[in-house]
Amino acid sequence: MFDLKPIAAAEQPIGNWWKYLLATIILAISSYFGNKFYIKYKNRPKVEQIIYKSPIEKATSLLTLLEQKELWQNGQIKSYYIELTDIVRNYIEEEIQIPAMESTTSELILSLKKVANQKKMKLSSETLSNLEKVLKQADLVKFAKVIPLEFEIEQDKKRISSSIVTIHKAIPTIAEDNDELEQWNEQRKEEARLAKIKKEKRKKIITAVSAAFIILFLTTLFFVATKGFDYVKDNLLGHPTKDLTSGEWVYSEYGNPGVRLETPKVLKRLDILKTMPKATFALIKEMETFGYGSLFDSFYTIVSTTKFKQEKEIDLNIVIDGTIKSWEATGGQNILVKQEDFSTSEGITGVKAYGTMTMLDMVQQQSQKMYYEMLVFKQDGGLQQIIIAYKENDIYGKQILERIMNSVELKKAQ
Repeated sequence: MFDLKPIAAAEQPIGNWWKYLLATIILAISSYFGNKFYIKYKNRPKVEQIIYKSPIEKATSLLTLLEQKELWQNGQIKSYYIELTDIVRNYIEEEIQIPAMESTTSELILSLKKVANQKKMKLSSETLSNLEKVLKQADLVKFAKVIPLEFEIEQDKKRISSSIVTIHKAIPTIAEDNDELEQWNEQRKEEARLAKIKKEKRKKIITAVSAAFIILFLTTLFFVATKGFDYVKDNLLGHPTKDLTSGEWVYSEYGNPGVRLETPKVLKRLDILKTMPKATFALIKEMETFGYGSLFDSFYTIVSTTKFKQEKEIDLNIVIDGTIKSWEATGGQNILVKQEDFSTSEGITGVKAYGTMTMLDMVQQQSQKMYYEMLVFKQDGGLQQIIIAYKENDIYGKQILERIMNSVELKKAQ
């Protein structure tokens, strides 16, 4: 017989206590610095807004600031037109005392004509027409989601700037009661006061930035430990194609016969005719190409339509082979191609090619593997082509491709 052994205590698993400890430390540090920051800055002096001497100075300054924001260049076309028209409406309201901010486009133009006659302002019909065009264009952008072309946006900005200057010059001159030199001196004093406040604020911000950096570092560490590195990289550090999926998409028509589809960005017109061999160029009657990105980027889209001078039978397989060869000429390697028939909801048939390839950037000496899909159609001797490519295994790129392909509609040749 053997002696009975005493009952041994079971080992306790480590568990997730360290995660809760880390979260507690982060919350404690955040509370400490947040409370310290609040107490230190709750009575800080408030910087007053910039004081403009006149409505025209305010309007021209705001136009300059608007261009510096580069809203429409970054796809924020609606925000750009809202700010652009608000500037001119606010100027008219302050300068001529018309309720421009609350008026519709037609009401504003009618009121402006009426006041111009009363005050004997020399406003030409061209000035009023240009102003009305931009306001109506802005209405279409805001309410009908119309996407103007780049040159149209540039023209609208010039029309607004010209309209403001023309209205200013048309206002009868009124003698100022205050001495201009005194106003200038007061403005310089105000600028000096604001500069002093800014200098003091800069010193105080250093401490706040340091605290924020510590909190950010600890927060990032917490998310890496609990969510994983990919979560932090995509959601905190950013991901190029993920940003495209969450942005405002554009549904538009390109080329002739038109190709309608939805894309995360407006496709820009490309001039590729000059790069074609003369023999090929001589056969083409009309060619329009629109694209976004390149095969060396994270995402690439291109839409092309072609009409030939003489009608001839088009072999879509030859078109696909030609595209593949053009990729090889620009650094494409190991290109795998699969093909199948494709039909749109309108009953237009074509060929779909898809596969993978490795793109070699000779300048950067880097390579990346891409997945691509290509749709080609022929109508009455014409050609329509859609190409989409993204980095292989990019889940966001796949989502974008599927959304674009599901939106494709072809306009039948007339």
